[in-house]
Amino acid sequence: MAVKYLSALILFFLVNSLIAQDLAIVSGTITDEAGKGVELVNVIIEEDQNFGSYSDNNGFYSIKMPAGKSYTIVFSVVGYDLKRQKIKLNKNEDRILNITLKGKVEELEPVIIEDKSEREEISTVEIKLQDGTLPNISGNLESYLAFQALGVQKTNELSSSYSVRGGNYDENLVYVNDFEVYRPFLIRSGQQEGLSFANPDMVSNIKFSSGGFQPEYGDKLSSVLDISYRKPREFGGSASISLLGATGHLEGASFKKNLKYILGIRYKNSRYALNSLNTKGEYNPAFLDFQSFVTYTFSDKLELEWISNYARNRYRFEPENRVTTFGVVNAVLKLNLFFDGQEFDSYESLMSGLSLNHRVNDKLQLKWLVSAYRTEEFERFDIQGQYFLGEVETDFSEEDFGEIVFGLGVGTLHD
Repeated sequence: MAVKYLSALILFFLVNSLIAQDLAIVSGTITDEAGKGVELVNVIIEEDQNFGSYSDNNGFYSIKMPAGKSYTIVFSVVGYDLKRQKIKLNKNEDRILNITLKGKVEELEPVIIEDKSEREEISTVEIKLQDGTLPNISGNLESYLAFQALGVQKTNELSSSYSVRGGNYDENLVYVNDFEVYRPFLIRSGQQEGLSFANPDMVSNIKFSSGGFQPEYGDKLSSVLDISYRKPREFGGSASISLLGATGHLEGASFKKNLKYILGIRYKNSRYALNSLNTKGEYNPAFLDFQSFVTYTFSDKLELEWISNYARNRYRFEPENRVTTFGVVNAVLKLNLFFDGQEFDSYESLMSGLSLNHRVNDKLQLKWLVSAYRTEEFERFDIQGQYFLGEVETDFSEEDFGEIVFGLGVGTLHD
């Protein structure tokens, strides 16, 4: 109870002290350098911040302050320099004090915004080599196009050839680090082809355009497959082996990381896959490929690139026989073929290219390229076949069910 009376007594003396204090009024208009009123300027007595006010929409302010002593009035608002004004007023004096504020200029540090993302191009998609994708027999990265790019059709899983929007397979451009890649011309089907040019172990980025591509790529009609090989920054490598072949690659950087290299070798033998074909025989397909990509950086603006490739595709086939059954349930025909002879195909190619990259500035980059391509291809086949066509027994009760019971014709073919 005593505490309550004490608090009330203290409050009484404080109020009486404020009422008894000698006051004066200062008012005026706050403008900028153009004479326009500045609103929401904070006006306060620096020595006694119990006295304060702010300006209205026209810049007018009015503030009560103690009289009889010299005080500092502070005028502050965002965007203008703070201003202090010393003033001394007499008791009950009403003084006009107009203030002009100077605009505040703050110099900020420059901010640089760089766009490091790839610009999306119309009809161009980025092909991703996903580790979780099921492996395929060909082992070629072109197999990823069928389910990641529009308009791509593949009819042979053994081949890297593909057609786009109904075009021919030779209407598709292939570029590796801006070098146009030439493929063997005489190959007729996937079982003779073997390996495509691009080595998946060396790839960093793949872009595919099925139409509307830039003129820098040339004048082919269907598509462009633009492949970029990696420029490694540290030592590494990989190796794999399977019943269909083996692959390996080595990469690294030296000479203060100015020299970057990546080497890849591939071997493929699809004998086991071809043995499942209808035509039985001795298949011996052997495909070998070696590639290298080396870059040397002279400076931030000058870089030299060298790419080379050696590929040897050899296909040997000695057919023996083939049995084909066709027809309907109650009319089944069987074709027996017996072969003599062999086929031997060889496709050997060598490619090398050199480029010099000169980055003149952020908006201009020059690239000079020179490349050479040499190929030796031949196909030699001398195969004679004799066929026998007959009608098959379809009655389950007969002992010769599924055998030829009536001959329809015989003949000979030569290829």
